[in-house]
Amino acid sequence: MSQEDGAKKRRWKNFLLLPRIQIKLAVYMILLAAIFFVGGSWIVYSRLEQAFTLILDLTELEDEVTQMLAVEIQKLGIVLAALVAAYVGTNLCLSVFFTHRMIGPIQAFRRHVNQLTMGNYNAKTALRKHDAFEELAEDLNRLSHALREKK
Repeated sequence: MSQEDGAKKRRWKNFLLLPRIQIKLAVYMILLAAIFFVGGSWIVYSRLEQAFTLILDLTELEDEVTQMLAVEIQKLGIVLAALVAAYVGTNLCLSVFFTHRMIGPIQAFRRHVNQLTMGNYNAKTALRKHDAFEELAEDLNRLSHALREKK
């Protein structure tokens, strides 16, 4: 394995801090969207079926109309499949990204607490910009400072 491959693995591993939770959230969101998609599809299908029946009743070109509608429905299916794939991919990426912003600070807090437990009162929690729990990080850093001053 090259050094570049190792760097890619480390970055991905670091981004998925708690994969079970991060992926689980994405899967729940996708399942919820699927339920709404199936319900909406059923409604659209039933309305299209009524329109299709009406069109066939009003025209004598049943074969031509049926063939044209079949082609259009096939095109629509391809577009919907592409949209679903884009939605699933985007949802997975955004779920991992935003949960990383919430879980990352927890990992930093755990390291800080472990350092304090070992007596290292110079330890500090440094979060990335826009991470969750910035106020808690400041409180933990004040605690470190207070313990260092008392020692």
